[in-house]
Amino acid sequence: FVQELRFASSFSGPVQTILGGFYSNSTRPRDYEWNTPGFGSTTGSPSDLILAFIDSREATEEAIFGDVSYDILPNLKATAGVRWFRDIATFHQFTDGAFYGFNPTTYLAPSTTESGFTPRYLLEYKVTPDVLVYASGAKGFREGGNNIALPAGQPPIGCDQDLANAGLSASQVASFKSDDLWSYELGFKSSFADHRFTLNGAGFVIDWKNIQQQISLPLCGYGITGNSGAARSSGFELEMSGRPIPELTLGLGVGYTDARITQQGAGSPQTVGSPVYDVPQITVASNVEYERNLTADWSGFTRLDYNHVSGSYTTNTQATPLYRPAYNIADIRLGGRNGRYELALFVKNITNEHANLADAVQIGAEIPGQPHYVVNKPLTAGVEGRVRFK
Repeated sequence: FVQELRFASSFSGPVQTILGGFYSNSTRPRDYEWNTPGFGSTTGSPSDLILAFIDSREATEEAIFGDVSYDILPNLKATAGVRWFRDIATFHQFTDGAFYGFNPTTYLAPSTTESGFTPRYLLEYKVTPDVLVYASGAKGFREGGNNIALPAGQPPIGCDQDLANAGLSASQVASFKSDDLWSYELGFKSSFADHRFTLNGAGFVIDWKNIQQQISLPLCGYGITGNSGAARSSGFELEMSGRPIPELTLGLGVGYTDARITQQGAGSPQTVGSPVYDVPQITVASNVEYERNLTADWSGFTRLDYNHVSGSYTTNTQATPLYRPAYNIADIRLGGRNGRYELALFVKNITNEHANLADAVQIGAEIPGQPHYVVNKPLTAGVEGRVRFK
């Protein structure tokens, strides 16, 4: 359940304001039960149940917020705002099966409560009617939570050795804290050539503390979330779109990020100066579309999308973080459309790239040299129809 109430002013003077309140309540249940027929009779165990954990997390968030903006000059505006929040979460879990020694147990985690303020500041200046420059600073956070109850004992069933290797105890990883950041940005937004082209850019610096990071426990096969020190991320984004001729649309976005650890966290192998996990330095997103009238009502089009993501490091193993290679994805669409209908042939991932998209921390020990990770869809072709409802 989510509800937000908001008041936005339209006063005649130079001062405008936004005031509001927010409330949410969510329950996230999960049920894992793995049985292997014949396991009990073969091993002399009381049942065929290998693993069961049934858990639920209930979270409530309350917040009030407000913004005030002031037109210092006709082309200069300042905005300041703040948000107060309070998060309350509870977590409980039932475990059983061979991995838990056939000892049915209910784990009730201590409830967690967090509250605080997140301010925001913005200064905007219109150099011309078509060029805006701005500077902003804002604080944000991501709520903390609880980890699952880890089975005790030695590997491959228990996780005691994994925790010892990471310099952690079971009590230390029962929960993890919220992480927060301050983001500073300086940028511009513009249009030119009779608004046929737009060019936007921004440079940023982000200071990130108590980073929530996946921690793999490779000997027992579990994964948990921990807090991993602090980091600083800096870089820029540049985005251009336009129509050099009415039939041709071009788009290009380039991003550069240098994200590095500034404080090592407990249980984390990331030393000061090492790259932040899962953050590529360079990203490129581009597209080109050509559309031409075929009849009075229908037009034909061809669109090509190309995306590049540079390499990054991954959290799959604790001792030696793995390098995630760069990848390139290209898609093409060919079809026709009118005011309401569109029919197109498409081919996605034309080169059948096998990209390493993200870590997959699963319940299952990792075989050396065969890490768990999520891949993208393979080359896929099909037909797509769309209808727009008025």
